[in-house]
Amino acid sequence: MKKSDIKPVWTPKIAPVYLITASTLLAIAISIISLMNGCFIIFQNFFYIPIVIACIYYGKKGFFFSILISAIYFILISVFTQNPEIIYDALIRVCIFIFIAGVTTYLSIKQKCTEEELTNAEQKLDDIIEFLPDPIFLIDTDKRVIAWNRAMEKVAGIPKDDIVGKGDSAYSEAIYGNKKPVLIDAVISGDILDSRYKNLKKEGDTVSAEIHFDSENEKDITDFRVTASPFYDTNGKVIGAVEYIHDITELKRNETVLRENEAYLRTLIRTIPDLVWLKDEKGVFISCNKMFERFFGATEEEIKGKTDYDFLDHELADFFRENDRRAVEAGGPTTNEEWITFADDGHRACLETIKTPMYDSDGKLIGVLGIGRDITLRKEMEDALRESEAKLMILNKDLNTIFENAPAMIFYKDTKNKFIRVNPKVAEKFGLPVEDIVGRSGRDLFPHYKDAYYEDDLKIINSGEPEFGIIESFITAKGKKLWISMDKIPLKDQNGEVYGVLLFATDITEQKKNQDALKEVNRKLNLLSSITRHDILNQITVAAGYLDLIEMDQNIPKETKTEEYINKITNAVETIKRQITFTGYYKDLGEQSPQWFDVGEIIEKISTSSAFVSDIKSIKFTNNIENIEVFADPLFEKVIYNLTDNAIKHGETITEITFYSEQKPDELIIYCEDDGVGIPGDVKEKIFRREYFKNSGLGLFLSREILSITGLTITETGTPGEGARFEIHIPEGKFRAK
Repeated sequence: MKKSDIKPVWTPKIAPVYLITASTLLAIAISIISLMNGCFIIFQNFFYIPIVIACIYYGKKGFFFSILISAIYFILISVFTQNPEIIYDALIRVCIFIFIAGVTTYLSIKQKCTEEELTNAEQKLDDIIEFLPDPIFLIDTDKRVIAWNRAMEKVAGIPKDDIVGKGDSAYSEAIYGNKKPVLIDAVISGDILDSRYKNLKKEGDTVSAEIHFDSENEKDITDFRVTASPFYDTNGKVIGAVEYIHDITELKRNETVLRENEAYLRTLIRTIPDLVWLKDEKGVFISCNKMFERFFGATEEEIKGKTDYDFLDHELADFFRENDRRAVEAGGPTTNEEWITFADDGHRACLETIKTPMYDSDGKLIGVLGIGRDITLRKEMEDALRESEAKLMILNKDLNTIFENAPAMIFYKDTKNKFIRVNPKVAEKFGLPVEDIVGRSGRDLFPHYKDAYYEDDLKIINSGEPEFGIIESFITAKGKKLWISMDKIPLKDQNGEVYGVLLFATDITEQKKNQDALKEVNRKLNLLSSITRHDILNQITVAAGYLDLIEMDQNIPKETKTEEYINKITNAVETIKRQITFTGYYKDLGEQSPQWFDVGEIIEKISTSSAFVSDIKSIKFTNNIENIEVFADPLFEKVIYNLTDNAIKHGETITEITFYSEQKPDELIIYCEDDGVGIPGDVKEKIFRREYFKNSGLGLFLSREILSITGLTITETGTPGEGARFEIHIPEGKFRAK
């Protein structure tokens, strides 16, 4: 058995039971002895002892116990005597026992209730003190701590059990780290406080002050308001004091922020370009800012205490005062425009004035706040805007007229391929009314071409770049085939996001027919010229053969007129042969429509072609052009070929050929450089003429003609003796990044 399991026999709760039992047994024993000896008085007084004790300690249970003892007493009397008088006296005594038991029980219960209420009240008071959010401690007149709540434990870092009952200013040392007199000491013994207490106040017996604790960490800086007050006994004698500590750190910080904000606000009001002023309910100026000083031509101190009538003419002052009254009557902000003249420099300005009535916490009018903003520039801009809107309306009307009457098809679609607006020409070519086109999708109108058309639109939408001169055919809703030249332009919002596509389409069906017919004519002419050229070249070959035979026969005397004539005939035949050959080169120029070509890919293709394989092995070929496209005749590849061929054939000492590009504000330049002998300065322009050539080449003349078809030009800018440098100049709109 554990020691803790052994319960004591004698405890405060068990003691009354022992007393009641002992006194009851003693009373019964004495009663029996007395009755056996014929004594019927005195012994009954011993029954009062267990009755009173039982009723005091056990209340109602004791009362019932008293009735039992009284019954035992009566039974004992009845057993030992049959005397009516004695039995009657015993009955009276029983009643007295029960009465005394009842009174004692009542008083006992009443006392216990009072004690419980007092205990509960004391517990509630202790709980209130214990669980108050602010630190509280109490001391008696000997300066011993008698209460120390949880908040106090947290602030001081000392548990209640370690300080309650201690004196000798233990509370001061626990809170402040020293035994200097604190506020509660001033209440108990009138001690003089040191300078750490600020804003000391006394109201009756209560003393309050503020105390500040610094710290290197700004978050640990604290401020407290401390309040101390004595408490008294029922006779009005001081028996102790209580000190209440309230954390006002946040309040102090808010006050600091409020002061700073007030300073900021004052600075802001003083420096903002708006006029700001405050009048009382009688129209007397209370305050104003710097800009308002300029209006009156006086300082704030000179304006305060005066009215509009002291600075303005009576009519204008009446106008301002009336606006003040309107704001008060409205009970809220009112806005109006006022033209004023600044007294400091005489300039006039239009103000948008907002006047707001100001009220105190009780709703009483205390004045009118005015804020005036200079809207002169805005008024001018509004006038200009109205003028621009009028011009824009005229322009929109003109554009709408153009849109409705343009011979070209004009329409735009959203990014989902739905037609938003079309002009009458579109309806005419589509073979449908305008209202049957607008709002419908391209898939509905052109089901057989829906993917192809929308894919073209998506290129524009995704790239955000326009495309011009797109040649395509389509079948109208009535089955008619049309050829059109299309320009597609992306429509962008203010954020640069594409929200649709604007399309300009010209019906080139007739032009296409004419072009096809012209091509057929050109084909037949080329066929005819090819046959004729072939026959002429055959005859020239025959003539050249006979001239060679004449020369071989050596029948022509040397240095005679005949030899001279024969040489001239030979040269003439060669000239005719070259000119006939030239017509073969020139016949394909402009025969096909210009297209976009990747310059880098063409250069790479030519550098690896079989025509230059043997030459490229001994020459370093560098291509620094990537992702650049130019709009040129399909013979553009011939230009690059001619430049490469010209460098290899005529460079003589050439070891390197380099292609590179340079973009300038309004053009792109493609360079072809080599390190050969270069081109003499007096022939830099002649090399592009048909009359000037070496061997049988007409390459540079043809190159210039090919480039000129789409507005491109070519020049030679190299240094003689250091190498040739050809520059192809491509104007804006004829080149693009791939």
